[in-house]
Amino acid sequence: SRLVERTSPPQSLIIEIEGRKMAITSGNGWMELELGGSIVNISGSHGEAKVRAMRQGPVLVVMTQSAKGKRRTTYRVNENLLTMEVKMTVPRLPGSLKYVASYVRIQ
Repeated sequence: SRLVERTSPPQSLIIEIEGRKMAITSGNGWMELELGGSIVNISGSHGEAKVRAMRQGPVLVVMTQSAKGKRRTTYRVNENLLTMEVKMTVPRLPGSLKYVASYVRIQ
């Protein structure tokens, strides 16, 4: 279903940070953002959205807003473990959708 497709964690996740630039590759998607920069308009197979990335100490936060709802994705690194926490707010659902996915670094 569409809900499963949009809310399932990606099989693989690559985050690269160089200075204030952050690139995220997940599944078949890729985007580059400036940490602490202004809101960026992006478009893809699911439509258009406004995206902003920031660093809060050791945590990376990516906030996305589209006509369909809002999404806050938080990334935390602990040694070889990357934890991705997602909170989605969609007007068509009675409450927020939350999930956590963990990724292990492959050497």
